[in-house]
Amino acid sequence: ITGIDLEALQIDIAQGRPLTLNQDDVTYDGHAIEARLYAEDPARGFLPCTGKVECWRPPVGDALRVDSGITAGLEITPYYDPMLAKVIAWGPDRETARRRLVEALNKTVLFGLTTNCKFLVDALRKPTFAAGEATTAFIDNEFSEDDLARAEPTFEQAAAAAVVHYRAQRDLALTRAVLVPEALMGWSSTGSLVSCYRYASGEASFDLTVCTDGGGTYSVRCHEQQIDVRVVTTEAGLTRLELAGHVTEVFSAPIDSSRMHLSMAGESWVFEDHSGRPEPDDIQGADGRVLAPMHGRVTEISVKKGQHVQQGRRLAILEAMKMEHEILAPVDGAVQQVACTIQGQVGVDDLLFEITLEKS
Repeated sequence: ITGIDLEALQIDIAQGRPLTLNQDDVTYDGHAIEARLYAEDPARGFLPCTGKVECWRPPVGDALRVDSGITAGLEITPYYDPMLAKVIAWGPDRETARRRLVEALNKTVLFGLTTNCKFLVDALRKPTFAAGEATTAFIDNEFSEDDLARAEPTFEQAAAAAVVHYRAQRDLALTRAVLVPEALMGWSSTGSLVSCYRYASGEASFDLTVCTDGGGTYSVRCHEQQIDVRVVTTEAGLTRLELAGHVTEVFSAPIDSSRMHLSMAGESWVFEDHSGRPEPDDIQGADGRVLAPMHGRVTEISVKKGQHVQQGRRLAILEAMKMEHEILAPVDGAVQQVACTIQGQVGVDDLLFEITLEKS
């Protein structure tokens, strides 16, 4: 806000050079607010956190400055101060600077370890802070334990993850497809194809189905909930989606074939897709019926009628969008029926196998 490079002046003084300005030369222009991004967990009393920086994407824009010394792949250890970056926003007045800093932190992406990013956004949005009335008792007075607890993802955020996941699988399929136009991806003569994702994130879980109209709009369902998601723009690691009538930026990074990082509005989660795996809570009460988790083509059948199988044994491979999905036995028992055929097409929830449960 002064336009003066203080570090350059410090170096000059250290070298014995005289100051070239006096106090009257120092004038102020606007207002700046700095937020310090730390590797710490507000839900655990702001204890420092360690881990590897898997993705670092600082915000960019006019009137912003980010000072950091981290890169993707850097290991954050317990031996040094856990500060990761300083995010600074300028404005002609304090309120403009505050709003710009909120926007900048919402676009700050750091995957791999817990940070205080969401807490910083929440603090900046508190009316007490906006009014310039925060004191040293600000956190105790304004934040309850629930406010500081890590929020589980909502259905809307899981739906965003599913659409990003679906498009990543589609793009991968396109790179592997030979002479298949993009317009035919996801097309079926029997109606709209449905892709299923069974996500786990923290304590939350979502059984999602995704279908598309082929024009960039997706219908996502989870039991009785439904939302339409429209893709506005995409670029590397960033998808702008219209959800529930408003456009939001979704940052993502894959971890492996079933897990990905996702960040929206300053909050980050890891979504793990358990599609094709037996539900741990359902194994004891499973009826032995193995259903197709998605539309696809059976490319391999690994068992035959009468064969004894153990829980987790591969029964078949289902190919969908050029991706192979293992179909596993949910229980121990004998294969009573093989209801699918090699190269046969199956739909969501079609019966693939029936297993007679082994008596305990």
